[in-house]
Amino acid sequence: EQLEAVRVVALRTAKGELRIKLRPDWHAPSVTYVRTVALTDTCTAKCVFYRAEPGFLLQGGMRAVVPPNSRCRAFPGGPADCTDPQERPGGKMMEKGQVAWAGGSAGPDLFILMGRNGFGATHTVWGELADEASLALALELVQAPIEKGLKPGSMRMIADPISFTV
Repeated sequence: EQLEAVRVVALRTAKGELRIKLRPDWHAPSVTYVRTVALTDTCTAKCVFYRAEPGFLLQGGMRAVVPPNSRCRAFPGGPADCTDPQERPGGKMMEKGQVAWAGGSAGPDLFILMGRNGFGATHTVWGELADEASLALALELVQAPIEKGLKPGSMRMIADPISFTV
């Protein structure tokens, strides 16, 4: 009952909170994992945003002491451990401001889509930014300074990863 009462979680950074409205109707097992992390305060030192692609995505990891969601649907090119035919990625095309597990996996790496969807429905979508202030903060965070010496076309890794708690 306590788990189901959590409808919004906040990823707290030094610059403010990203509030995420949880969408169990899109993927209940993922929402259960995020709710458990929030209620047990088990986010480790690896709960960070580490990749910033302006106009595309803000990516990080929600590594916690609890095991990540492990239910995901197999799809061409997807992770080998995604074999559950009953599961599906978010159930719709991902839109700006929505939150999903990265790499088409079942977590714990996540991303917030900051632009147009180039993925189709291959990612497990489980939430969306809850308000305009959260979107504004995400737009600020995605502009974080990146590592020096990155080759053109490579992923933009944040020079000083942005820690968060849930």
